[in-house]
Amino acid sequence: MATKDETKEKASGNGAEPESEGTLSITDSRTGENYEVEITDGTIKTMDLRQIKVKEDDFG
Repeated sequence: MATKDETKEKASGNGAEPESEGTLSITDSRTGENYEVEITDGTIKTMDLRQIKVKEDDFG
């Protein structure tokens, strides 16, 4: 069984701690649109995903 430290090292691929702040870049393959979602404390807000739509009247 891997330890917590071993798991973190494998997750990032280079032994560095993963970033907990910044942005997540998302490309919608249906439309080609690009979106930036803020990462805070290693997470994104699900409400931020609502901006990803095919049509303006989509719920998101």
